[in-house]
Formats: sequence, structure tokens, C-alpha cells
Amino acid sequence: MFHIGARIPGRHPRLEGSGETSRVMKVGSVAEADAARKDLERIVRAWCDWRESERGGTPGSKKKPPKKSAPSRQR
Repeated sequence: MFHIGARIPGRHPRLEGSGETSRVMKVGSVAEADAARKDLERIVRAWCDWRESERGGTPGSKKKPPKKSAPSRQR
């Protein structure tokens, strides 16, 4: 399940769902998983590239998200 899979760029026929948010890919056996491997890899790559671009990186870059600063302690 891709919790906001409807926003993954590109066309991914194996993803099921018609709502505005999630998409699922149903796999019922190891043989089905093997057959779906290339499609699943494309979906995950598109997801990662999309999320990376939202953080300001480029697809495939190793840029890490900014660290959250620890809350300051006031006395």
C-alpha cells in the first residue's frame, strides 16, 4: 500500500484505487511478485524521485533532509 500513492507521478497500471489518496498493489503469490517485480521497482523509483524532488534534491541524489533541532530548555 502506498498511503498517498495517487500522487506518484507517471502511469502505473498495477496500482489499484480510485480515491484521492492511497493506492495498493495486490500480490497473491511469490510467482505474482516475481512477475510484478519490474513494475514495483518502477513505482518505488518514481515514488522516491518524487519525494526527493519535494525536498529540493534531484532524483538519485544523496541529499539528506535537514536535521531537526532539539527543543531548547528554558528555566
